[in-house]
Amino acid sequence: MEGNRSSGQNNNGEEQRVILWNVEVWSLSTNSLKFRSCSSVLQINVSLSLVKRVGLAVKRSDTVRDLKELLNEKEGISENLQHLFFSGERLRDDQMLVDCGIQQNSALLCFVKNIVPLKLFVKLTNNQKVAVIARSCDTIKDVRSSILATERIHSDDFNLVYAGKLLENDKTLASLNIQGGVTLHMIRTPRDALIISVKMPTGRILKMKVKMLYTVADIKTLV
Repeated sequence: MEGNRSSGQNNNGEEQRVILWNVEVWSLSTNSLKFRSCSSVLQINVSLSLVKRVGLAVKRSDTVRDLKELLNEKEGISENLQHLFFSGERLRDDQMLVDCGIQQNSALLCFVKNIVPLKLFVKLTNNQKVAVIARSCDTIKDVRSSILATERIHSDDFNLVYAGKLLENDKTLASLNIQGGVTLHMIRTPRDALIISVKMPTGRILKMKVKMLYTVADIKTLV
């Protein structure tokens, strides 16, 4: 075990990070339970669905709790909803990753109990409003893919705006504090960009990078 610790240090004595690819996040829900005691029968109906695979960079000396915090920060999944498993064993929060036998490119399973779906609204460029079902751990890229599937609008042809800000593809809904019931605004994604100056009511000049095909309504949404 000491050998594993020393191999995880660089020439300066600093601990290097281990890349954990394929942390599989599964949604777990239990529909009904009947417990077995002596002659009683235990019946469990469990629904599992793979949400995504996530790559994380951690230190060998990190604990399972540290890993959960990192997963929460990146995917917006609360630590108390996460159940991590490695090689068929459930991991305790106080265990160090190195003591669990977790090494470079190890694959972990993360079961998440009761991920509640969110209903979002997207205002299209033609002012039509459509509903999108997502999870708090979904990214903006996932939302754009849902729009592609339902509305046949290619994700390269638009951006999404919320609270006056362009939403980055790799950000989760949880990290952006986007709750169910909110409306995201769609704006076109032209091929060419330019810088314009907008004089605000306060007299301040706001410089903005916009696309050639943006409409006045698109610019108002950004302002």
